[in-house]
Formats: sequence, structure tokens, C-alpha cells
Amino acid sequence: MKNFTKFFKSLFVLIVVLLLVETAKGQGLGLSATLSNYNGSNTSCSTSTDGTVTLTVSLGYPPYQFSWSNGANTQNLSGLAAGTYSCYVKDSVLTLDSITVTLNAPPPLNAFFTASGGITNVTCNGGNNGAASVTVVGGTPGYSYIWSNGATTQTNSGLTAGWYYVTVTDTNGCQKSTSVQITEPTALNVNLYTTPAGATYNISCFGGTATINSSVNGATPSYTYVW
Repeated sequence: MKNFTKFFKSLFVLIVVLLLVETAKGQGLGLSATLSNYNGSNTSCSTSTDGTVTLTVSLGYPPYQFSWSNGANTQNLSGLAAGTYSCYVKDSVLTLDSITVTLNAPPPLNAFFTASGGITNVTCNGGNNGAASVTVVGGTPGYSYIWSNGATTQTNSGLTAGWYYVTVTDTNGCQKSTSVQITEPTALNVNLYTTPAGATYNISCFGGTATINSSVNGATPSYTYVW
């Protein structure tokens, strides 16, 4: 009688376990994932490998086994580039479940100068009225700027002729550098002369006239004259 009772108790436990196993298999393992967040993207820069996946298993019976599409067998992942990752999870009673996540990257950060409106060259030789305004696209706004002459604004003004370099940094720390050349016209040269060259003319009568010629080159034509 005792053996009979013991048998039925064991059978009852086995049935309960089987029911629990089948229930668990029907429900899966309750997988969910939390992705890294860099101001709306899952990696900080377009080519960064700093994405993470934190996997949560809320059902089933531990211990769990993990098999990721990138070859990892840990519950959580780190050092990820943008892309799609799948994980298959198995618990101690062989319940299987899977989850797929996609990590998104921000668009590439780019900085450049446009000939229309982005570059103002110096108007007179030796002047300092040049300016350069860098155009920024992509990355994660907002942006900060550092120029080779120490300026920290998007538009760098009061420039003399020469090369200028700027590094743009977005809010996630991604950087892009570019350069621009500010030009100036050649120096304005004015020569006065008589014809033939070297001739000297004296005005013979009070109120008379003489002719002086001018030769102008350099700077930016066309020229105006005030004598």
C-alpha cells in the first residue's frame, strides 16, 4: 500500500512537472531587450561599435543558454555596430524562444563649405573682411565648432587671406574636420606717366592744360578714378 501511494505521488509530481513544462513552452520565455540609447540612436556615431543589448528573460526555468547570431553566448551584448542581431534562448526544461533586435546608427557627420554664401573672400589686398561659414549635416545635433584661429562659432569672420581649419563635434562626440581657403586680390598699382615716357611738359600760359596718363593694374577691375 505504501509503495502504491508512493507511486501515485511520484506520478502526480511528474504530471504537474509535465504540465508546467508544456505551459512554459506555450508561453515562451518572455524575452525582452533594452538597447543602448545615444540621444535617439543605438550607437553614438555612424561607424561606432559602442551599441549594447540587455536581454531580460521573465519566464521559464533557469539556467538559460543563449546563442546570438554574432557568435556570442552571453545574455547581454556590448561593443556592437549598427545592425540586426538574433538570439535563441533555451531554459533547463528545453523550452526554446528567440528574439531579434535592430540597432540603428545616426547618419554620418559631414561638414563642408559652399561657394554660394559659405565663403566670403577678402575684398582688398591686406584686408581682414573675409568670412567662412561651415555647413553641417548628419550626426546628432547640436554641434560645436573649433577653428584653427580659435573661433568657436559656425561662422568665422574678420579673416585675412589664408587657410582655415575647423573641427565640428556633435552632441554624441562624433567629429568631422574640414578646411577652407580665403583669398585676396593682388595689390592695386597705379602709375602716372607722360607721353613719350619721361617727357616734361610745362604749361606756357596761365590757365593752360597738360596731359597726364595713368596705368592701373591689380586688385579687382573695373576701376573708377577721382583726380
